[in-house]
Amino acid sequence: MGLKSFKSEEQSRIATSPNALSLSRGIGGLVLGALLATRGIDAEAALASAGALAATDMEGLLITGTQRWPRLQRALRIIPSTIGRKLDPIMDKAFAIPVFAGAALGGYMPGAETSAILATEVATSGITVYANLKGTETETSKVGTWGC
Repeated sequence: MGLKSFKSEEQSRIATSPNALSLSRGIGGLVLGALLATRGIDAEAALASAGALAATDMEGLLITGTQRWPRLQRALRIIPSTIGRKLDPIMDKAFAIPVFAGAALGGYMPGAETSAILATEVATSGITVYANLKGTETETSKVGTWGC
């Protein structure tokens, strides 16, 4: 089904269920990172929270899983949007970077390992933002088409 099966005005909507999932993941990552950095959460609760927030990365499955029922998609606002294609990879990084940084600052992860992870996340964030600014597709399935 995909983006082409929805009308242009539907594709330009911002308030869709997949976009809300993406945004909640990014905001949740910021909150969880702050809690980890200040030791305001224990390791077990942080792991459970990270798992719950990571589950919000299922918006693509939500879209494809309901593609046989376009009326249901429209009723539940499960609509792939043009902004969502750019928002999702950025919110992935807005989730990961604060969580890893907070875990390092709070002493939950060793600094050397975290430094390598953060360097990778920051580098891929820069590439993602650059590609989005150029209007290039940043979905994982499309990454090979622009040279990565």
